[in-house]
Amino acid sequence: PYSITSYGLCRDVLVMDRREGEALTAGAIRQDELDRWHQDLEKLDGTGGFFATFNLVLVAGNVRF
Repeated sequence: PYSITSYGLCRDVLVMDRREGEALTAGAIRQDELDRWHQDLEKLDGTGGFFATFNLVLVAGNVRF
């Protein structure tokens, strides 16, 4: 697992703008709920309390000709 303690970096790495747009389009969250969530995360980031974790799977190989 990877951890991030910067809200801005987290938004970039996890492509949150796109994910949030998808969630809004799908009706999984309302704009007012998303706005409140942003406020909470920004507040945590400002006080040093923000963190996020994620898993990354990397697959590598080669092509034989």
